[in-house]
Amino acid sequence: ASGAEAAAERGRALFLRIGCAHCHAPLEPSADRPAVAGALPLANVAAKYLPEALRAFLLAPHELRSSGRMPDFHLAPGEASDLACYLQRGAPAAGTPPAP
Repeated sequence: ASGAEAAAERGRALFLRIGCAHCHAPLEPSADRPAVAGALPLANVAAKYLPEALRAFLLAPHELRSSGRMPDFHLAPGEASDLACYLQRGAPAAGTPPAP
């Protein structure tokens, strides 16, 4: 696996471990991890955030959105990078054709 693939896999494990799926739809819903009703979608994160901006947000969500509901998980810089890598590789929005 490439460095980016390994980082995304670590980010995926972190996403599941710290409970992101309690508020956000999982990028890969399955029978054992269904999307929660009312979950906030994470599709097309790469189109919404530059990697460094997403990493900065994950490190200090209330500094960028003081009225936001996103909890501060007190991530280490490497954890934020891994999680950002995973989210940047996220699932496309519904109706978006798969990449060739």
